[in-house]
Amino acid sequence: MNLLCDDELLLPAESFKPGQGPLQEQLARWRDCVGPALDVSVADDDMPQEWTTHTTGWNLGGVMVVRGHYDPQTLTRSASSIARDKLDHYVLHLNQSQHAMHFDANGRRIVVEPGQLLVSDFSQPRAVFCTGDILTVFIPRASLDALMPRQLDLHGVVPTGACSTILASHLQSLSTLLPRITRKEAPDAMTATLQLLAASLAPTIDMLGMARPSVEGTLLRQIRQYMEDHLSEEELGADSICAHFRISRSTLYRLFEAEGGVLNYLQDRRLLRIHALLASPTKRSYLGRIAADNGFKSATHFSRAFRAKFGYSPRETRTGQACVAGGGPRVLGSLALASTFGRWLTSPPVTA
Repeated sequence: MNLLCDDELLLPAESFKPGQGPLQEQLARWRDCVGPALDVSVADDDMPQEWTTHTTGWNLGGVMVVRGHYDPQTLTRSASSIARDKLDHYVLHLNQSQHAMHFDANGRRIVVEPGQLLVSDFSQPRAVFCTGDILTVFIPRASLDALMPRQLDLHGVVPTGACSTILASHLQSLSTLLPRITRKEAPDAMTATLQLLAASLAPTIDMLGMARPSVEGTLLRQIRQYMEDHLSEEELGADSICAHFRISRSTLYRLFEAEGGVLNYLQDRRLLRIHALLASPTKRSYLGRIAADNGFKSATHFSRAFRAKFGYSPRETRTGQACVAGGGPRVLGSLALASTFGRWLTSPPVTA
């Protein structure tokens, strides 16, 4: 009997199935799977008798490919979700359905016909209505940016031309082959996909007159990272950020307008970090010390802000239980990436 070596093993898959039970329970399981990164809404006229949405995902060395069948639904990526989870990916859709997809962002709607591709930026708000079979590829920003001549605004781009036709054909084949791809073959499949995508984007963007550097998007990501690196500093605020990046306060406020303002964003990030520390069984420090170490000058202000955001106190978080509205106590976990979807995107790839 010959045993397979590691690089001959098939790439493991992550799947979601709605399971048995009433429709609302099946729908709730799907919301738990993709939340809090995505909000799921279903129009009354589109509500099925049974929830049949199911997905399977494969990690091709950092690029996540998800093959899914979707009941009619809208998947919304909000500014608050972006601020909370900081998932920073490009998203490539291939519409394999017989129905059109609708992409809404920045006050415009893009209709993606069957067989067409759509590229979007997961760090920007959007809403996608989809139904039927969709192949979705989640690409870490740095992986695609490294293949592009310059940074571009790719939020809502529908690639066209010969290269995009080849890319769509490649993705159709990849969708069929995914269950049989080995760990050794996965990196090559990822590289081929990225190179075809990069080749298909440049002519499409130039033709549409969209070849402009996404300066503000890049600046916003840099500011977010700067804030994350300096959350523990009490002096971190609008003045220090403006001085570091040499921008005006009006520019800073405009960048964070969709997130409720720069100070609101900063406080949210500090509270989420503190929440993770309090929920961790290995981190044990005085509440006042944790608050001070994360930029809160006043313990009273910290406690009030914490309860206003989460609906329970820091002490309840530390004990592992909190009372939620309309129910009893529940065990607390990581808020940022508690869903199956979040775990898929942040889990390390299986290597050969």
